[in-house]
This record gives sequence, C-alpha cells and structure tokens, in this order.
Amino acid sequence: MDFGRALRTCRAIRGWPQELVAEKARLSTSYVSLIESGKRVPAPASVSKLASALNVPESLFSLLASDLSTLPLASGKTFDQLARSLLSLLVEVGSERKA
Repeated sequence: MDFGRALRTCRAIRGWPQELVAEKARLSTSYVSLIESGKRVPAPASVSKLASALNVPESLFSLLASDLSTLPLASGKTFDQLARSLLSLLVEVGSERKA
C-alpha cells in the first residue's frame, strides 16, 4: 500500500498544501510529509484522519493506495461503487473550485 501516492493524489485534486491537510487531520505537517514521501506508513487511525480531512471515503483512499493489479475488481457491483465514489469526489471538488 502506497498511502503517500493516495495522499498526493487527493491533495492535488483538492489543490491543498500539506499544511492544510495536516491541520484538518490534526496531524503534524512533518508526519504528513513523511507519509507522502513514503518514509512512513500511517497507522490505521492516521489513515482515517487523512481520509476524513480530505473528505474522501476511507475505502477510496485505501483504493488509491493499492496496487490495482492485485485488486479483485471482477465484481461489477464493487467497481460501480468505486466509480460512483470517485465521480462524487470529482464533482464535489469541481463545485468547490467554482465557489
């Protein structure tokens, strides 16, 4: 799992600096930086805090951290749920940027 990649992706979509993510997640900026650079693997509680701070479902945050080649996406229902979550996130971010 590459939570650094997930964090960079979500942060880039939002257009937020690391400091803002850290503040919203109630984590130190240095810890967020270490996660993003791949030097630390976040504890499950930190994963929850980051996903919540970024307003991303934790399951989507974990998906973004996963190696997609190892995921069993054979179930159409699972893929549909993931696609809807991602679409919802993108629409929400687009609306925030217009406001």
